Amino acid sequence: MIAEADALTKKLLIAERGEKCEVDNCGALPIYSAHIKSKGPYKLLRFEKQNLLLLCYRHHIEWAHKEPDDFIQWIELKWPGRLQMLREFAATAAKCDLKLLLIVLRDEVSKI
Repeated sequence: MIAEADALTKKLLIAERGEKCEVDNCGALPIYSAHIKSKGPYKLLRFEKQNLLLLCYRHHIEWAHKEPDDFIQWIELKWPGRLQMLREFAATAAKCDLKLLLIVLRDEVSKI
């Protein structure tokens, strides 16, 4: 169920933002769903669109993962306040009902 929710969320992001890397008009393909706040320690943010970016392999793996300080600084410059909002959301969010989330995601994807 998690894999399906990940795939549906990525489809929604592509429909909303376009199928390109979001780093400074990079535009490289293929793209990956990348989390600003890691999906491991921040499980409640896994499917939150504000916590997701579409990044090419180079920007996802070679930059965001290998240079996290630079990545976080870029996030703060590009979207001021987003990191604080994500911290607050993570501290107050209720546990996700995955079955209900899948129903909602499937419905949203069917409309694109």
